[in-house]
Amino acid sequence: MLGEEALESRDDPRRDAVGMIVGRRGLHDGDEPARRRIDRDDVGERPADVDADAEAAGAGIQNALPMEESPRRWRLRIDPSDAIIEFVSIVLAIVLATAVNSWREGAQTRSDTHAMLLEVRQEITANRDALQARYKHHLDVSTAMSALADRSGRRHYTSYDEMWQTFHKANPEGFKPFYGVETSWDVAQSTGLLRNVEFSTLKELVAAYAMQSRANGYLDHLINDLHMIPTSGDNVFYGLVNLTIDLSDDDSNERNLLAHYAGALAALDRAGIHDARSARANSS
Repeated sequence: MLGEEALESRDDPRRDAVGMIVGRRGLHDGDEPARRRIDRDDVGERPADVDADAEAAGAGIQNALPMEESPRRWRLRIDPSDAIIEFVSIVLAIVLATAVNSWREGAQTRSDTHAMLLEVRQEITANRDALQARYKHHLDVSTAMSALADRSGRRHYTSYDEMWQTFHKANPEGFKPFYGVETSWDVAQSTGLLRNVEFSTLKELVAAYAMQSRANGYLDHLINDLHMIPTSGDNVFYGLVNLTIDLSDDDSNERNLLAHYAGALAALDRAGIHDARSARANSS
């Protein structure tokens, strides 16, 4: 066994060997006092062996550890000016996105409204052309029947054959009634796009289709009169008078309807709703 005097020197390499043996024995044999003494010696010797630069580098690495591994608690420091700039940028981005989205929706609504009005214009134009092709014929029939009623008025007598011959002469191919179409108008009303139409334009459109509905309804009454059959007697003078009045009213309705069609088309022109196909057809 080594003597105690030999262990007093801290620079003696034998001391390290003995310390390792004692320390190893303390760990294995449960010699807790010896292990604690050796640990204290180790702790006391470390500061002398650690380089200052290495210690500073180690401290830097420790500070660079994630928050959960660092012994220090991170404190977030934000420059108030940076926070204000970021907040303003977010607000401007939201406002800009909202404005762009609103502009897109407005552009789509204007496009849909324009397409809807173009369909209505084409329908009105087709109705007007069809009515113009029949109006003169209806006027001729009304004039012929009114002349017969005037001639028969002196004696208040007209036979069914005389009335039929007069009607057939003025109308050899049939009466050709006119019923205005309003499909595009019904669709426009169902979509709700009419609320985007200027009031003056909408007013003319509503008036035109209201007059068309009135003319269609009155025409049904006239068609019933045209199916008149001979009475038990030969005199159909009062039936002729009723038919003449109905024909006159129908002529008036069609004349007013043509005027409303013209007003509606003029309003659509002022609103910038132009039909290129109609323009080419009129020019040809």
